[in-house]
Amino acid sequence: MRIAESIADIHYVTNPAGDRTDVIVPLSAWEALLAVLEEMADHLEDQEDVALLRDWLRARADGTAATIPLADLEDELRRDGLLSG
Repeated sequence: MRIAESIADIHYVTNPAGDRTDVIVPLSAWEALLAVLEEMADHLEDQEDVALLRDWLRARADGTAATIPLADLEDELRRDGLLSG
């Protein structure tokens, strides 16, 4: 389901003055909107990762990149649960 289709299925609840007070969102529309938001978040994270890598590569080429011994990196990854053993 596309965003436009999802939004078309949303209904507003109004008070006696006609002000919108609540929203009724069908489950299928809600799930579609959540999927779009998740995809957007993943895309933004990917862009951030690319920017970080690009910055590090520039610093590495300049000789200004911070480095640590491999053993320290492995210890840090283990502490963070990203490496077993």
